[in-house]
Amino acid sequence: VQNSHQAAQVDRLTRKEFQRFAEEHSVDFIDNTRIGGSIKVRLTDENRSLGERLKSWGFRYSEHRHFWWRKDWKS
Repeated sequence: VQNSHQAAQVDRLTRKEFQRFAEEHSVDFIDNTRIGGSIKVRLTDENRSLGERLKSWGFRYSEHRHFWWRKDWKS
């Protein structure tokens, strides 16, 4: 369960900010949110430490598929 501070962090992240973050850190992602899906981020060994930042933005890690994802993106 997220507290209000965590929810505020999630709401603050814009698509533009996320794209800038991805470019700065050479993070590959797939954005299927416009068709009702999620954003999927697969980190490499070189950028695996970025997982904590993704988590703070409301992303969850799938142990089964080995990627970070977030579905509830507001346009």
